[in-house]
Amino acid sequence: MASKVLMTTSVAVLGVILAAGCASRPAPPVAADGAAASYPDKAFKVTCGAETFDIHFTGPEAHLSTAQGVSMLPRLSGGGAATYTNGRMTFTRSGDGSTISFARGRRAAEPCTDVR
Repeated sequence: MASKVLMTTSVAVLGVILAAGCASRPAPPVAADGAAASYPDKAFKVTCGAETFDIHFTGPEAHLSTAQGVSMLPRLSGGGAATYTNGRMTFTRSGDGSTISFARGRRAAEPCTDVR
């Protein structure tokens, strides 16, 4: 009897944990003053080093268009800037939202120039 109650309780707790993990979304970034960093949705064509990207920032994610297709980069929570990454490529919007930097993998971020 005790093992059945323990098993039922364990399954219920596991279900709650899984449901909470599936339903949660990362919180938006927080600015240095504690306010959430919020930038308007905007599309950019940027040159970062020797690479050129078409990227559209839409709040919770960024859509990156390359010759290989479109990739979605989710927005990370925390910090004063908006950071979007898929683990291989990272774009950061800071300042008034038009300052963009790019990093590939573990390389240092480099500034991007809007070429539109």
